[in-house]
Amino acid sequence: MADMLTGFTHPLVDHVDGRWACVESRADHIVLTESMADALVSISEAGLTPVWITRPNATMSYLARYHLTLAAGRWLVRRSLRSFSDPLTGVISDRVDRLLEAELPVFAQSTSPAGGGPVRFLVAVSTQSPADDNTQLGETAATLAKRLANTQLACWGAHEPATLTWNRKEYTTASRAWMPGPVRWMIADAEGRARFTTTVRRTKGGVEETTTGILLAAKGST
Repeated sequence: MADMLTGFTHPLVDHVDGRWACVESRADHIVLTESMADALVSISEAGLTPVWITRPNATMSYLARYHLTLAAGRWLVRRSLRSFSDPLTGVISDRVDRLLEAELPVFAQSTSPAGGGPVRFLVAVSTQSPADDNTQLGETAATLAKRLANTQLACWGAHEPATLTWNRKEYTTASRAWMPGPVRWMIADAEGRARFTTTVRRTKGGVEETTTGILLAAKGST
């Protein structure tokens, strides 16, 4: 859909309110599909800010939220035909631009669910490796998954669902093909205990791999 003022168009974008390009989804669970990734890039390149609008009870995967945050985007809930709310602040408005531009940003993070539930780890690790043929990437994600969640990596890819069987050699080869990068990947286990996104790029010091993720702690790891 094209916006009359900006001329911006993308198949997923339903409307543009000021600088906010809004995508409305009726899905119960939002994941980082190829089309979502493309929309995030296109919206950012147009100088707009992405907003994902969902049903009140919808959920969003860690990877989708991570990449939405990277694009400085926001996640809103449609309450009715003329009502939106921001789950971070509780602010309600009849228009997206009024809602997002009228309030100060609020940042909150909890790693321990209420009620004594299992602990979740939020991790962010940056590593530097030599830019030579012996370098194999992916060790950080594999180690974190094993030590914190007692699980093994099972799949990887550029989008969700990750359809490639985890293989460090193939992951490294694919990353090299994008050098100097950056290139982003999704890595996960088979049980939903570990979800990572990685960014690989060439630097003056070699190859930098940034690994961020969320892990469900294994018993005895805290």
